[in-house]
Amino acid sequence: MSTQRLEKCDKKANEAENNGLIAEQKQSERQAENPSDKSCRFWNKGVLKSLNDIDLSLSASLSVCASQDSPYGEFRPLMKVLEISCHGAPWIGGTLLAILFSYVESSQQVLVNLLAALILDLLIVVTLKALARRPRPSSNAMDMFASVSTVDNLYSFPSGHATRAAMVTYFCIAQFSLGYFFSLALFLWMIAVGISRVLLGRHYVTDVIVGLTVGSLQYKIVDHFWLSSETCQWFLRPMHEHFNY
Repeated sequence: MSTQRLEKCDKKANEAENNGLIAEQKQSERQAENPSDKSCRFWNKGVLKSLNDIDLSLSASLSVCASQDSPYGEFRPLMKVLEISCHGAPWIGGTLLAILFSYVESSQQVLVNLLAALILDLLIVVTLKALARRPRPSSNAMDMFASVSTVDNLYSFPSGHATRAAMVTYFCIAQFSLGYFFSLALFLWMIAVGISRVLLGRHYVTDVIVGLTVGSLQYKIVDHFWLSSETCQWFLRPMHEHFNY
């Protein structure tokens, strides 16, 4: 039994390595076919090209859940659950519902600031993606959950899921009394979301690393420009008048 398991693991490792080489070759061919693309020229200059090549190769070898036929394709549904858990639509929609059913001003203040943080995250990520214009990995299956933005579909730098995961994690740990266990669980969720983006073939490793960094900086911005209770109530006044409370 142990010998069979070792052989199975070796086989999966070889498949992952071969898939990585194939994905890297496809990406290089795609960039070669589009020499006029500004994004390709940007990511293929000097030292940046060397780093990009390393990133491309590493990311391709790690995209082991990119499809059902991938070496670890059986874990793809779990990676998709992580993808949905950090999608912008559930977070923004859930925050709006929480605001609607919250009747305590202090809670409303935190929730409005969270909503502002989520909107800020979307604006920053879309802007950075439009500027960097880094194509998504060729291994990406283009079956992302509820993706409507052309910029979000085409470009990968930085990872929006990683920025949101980091921002939400630092926000919740700072603003809610979660305790050690739940704070640790939230931090592990953030890391898992980041790793899943590479395993699914959605992003390169550097997309995720930069995304996590940007997300932590986003919370610092939100914390610095924290909206007062009076400002939040001013924003919520139309809702209060509409629902008569």
